[in-house]
Amino acid sequence: MIVAKGNASFKSISLKEAFNLFHLIYEVITDSLALRRIIREALADCYEDNVMYLELRTTPRPLSDLPTRRDYVDILVEEVDRWQQQEPMRQQHKRRMDVRLILGLDRAGPIEAAEETLKLAIAWNARRPDLFVGMDLAGNPVKGDTRDFIPLLERARCHGLKITVHTAEVPDRDDEIDAVLAFKPDRLGHALWVTDDHKNIIMQNKLGIEVCPTSNRCTLQLKSLTQHLCMQTWLSTAHKVCICTDDSGVFSSSLSDEIIEACQSWGLTQLDAVLLQLRAVDMAFCDEDLKKELRDRIHTYALLCEGGRGGQH
Repeated sequence: MIVAKGNASFKSISLKEAFNLFHLIYEVITDSLALRRIIREALADCYEDNVMYLELRTTPRPLSDLPTRRDYVDILVEEVDRWQQQEPMRQQHKRRMDVRLILGLDRAGPIEAAEETLKLAIAWNARRPDLFVGMDLAGNPVKGDTRDFIPLLERARCHGLKITVHTAEVPDRDDEIDAVLAFKPDRLGHALWVTDDHKNIIMQNKLGIEVCPTSNRCTLQLKSLTQHLCMQTWLSTAHKVCICTDDSGVFSSSLSDEIIEACQSWGLTQLDAVLLQLRAVDMAFCDEDLKKELRDRIHTYALLCEGGRGGQH
């Protein structure tokens, strides 16, 4: 699916419209050729956007010529491995993008499908811990109930997988939020409609937050990101936050766009932006060796930028 850059209609999309688009995309990706193309383009787009570390998430499903979720994941692995094997060809750019995979569970889907995906994630993590690092619970927030899937996430965690859970995307879901916070996933997606008590629990347990500026502005129907429900709290307390795109196609926004908008909306300096990225590394699901390398690369890049400005502030 191709979305024109900066298309105003996508910049003002509602939550309901966003999930209608997600459904449309699912209908368009019908076979292995389409899946391969989407994976390749996603990797290429992120690389061109100067992404250093990518956690690619997907919810496996049967396609017309891929009858099982296992087949879907096999294609995913083939394409990511193909990308990694082509790394020497990209050395002229003098930059590298490390890729890790997160398999998703759909809260709006049947538990049986989630069970199958869980088994795949556990098996692949045992086989390729260098690639499969976590599980995500997401999907339409007005359908299903997060609490039904927490036992599956418990099993995933017992097998060494990191966990991220989309929560508090819509109001009046306090019981679900309470259950998610009691579970203590490694990260939370969005976490918008949270009470002060919820915020305190999040900060006490140092749960990282995946913030998607454009998505949040659109789905919350905000005139400006300065009206964001929680970001000032996270920024003022130096809480761990990772700026994400949610879906760069649906919301017509790259990661660079998201970071620029975050800086402009919340008055962040270049140093603030660097610190934000370093805290995002703390939240990453990769191993500590790669985290150290990523921090070093960010520091090096920041120094180069500062040098290019002649040391001016």
